[in-house]
Amino acid sequence: MLKIYPVVLELVRRLAPVIRGLRLRSPSLADQMERALVSVPLNTAEGAYSRGKNRQARFQSAAASARETLACLETAEAMGFVGPVAPSLAHCFAKSSARWCASSSLVARRHIDARFHSARAPHPAPHPEPQPPEP
Repeated sequence: MLKIYPVVLELVRRLAPVIRGLRLRSPSLADQMERALVSVPLNTAEGAYSRGKNRQARFQSAAASARETLACLETAEAMGFVGPVAPSLAHCFAKSSARWCASSSLVARRHIDARFHSARAPHPAPHPEPQPPEP
């Protein structure tokens, strides 16, 4: 499993109580935050066992869902539904996003490199044209 996966699960554990409290103030925002948060480990796990473009897409979805979760949390804070975001929690989001971006970039770079090298592969030499016999 990816090194990021335990970080993601810790993020879910830390935000679960926030979602329960938020549900009392804004059920719709809590539902959106919960859907986004649940999507993070699911897409991370799916990406770990995907290949090619699907792998990159899953990691990008996980990163986007993490950012959506943070936006929900920031919105809840701005609305006065929850207290300030703890610096350690913000660090957890930053750490997660950096790893997803690195994983996604590595997958993309490998894909691009493979396509570049296959396009640049030496072509077999053409067969020599038959020469007319000398008189």
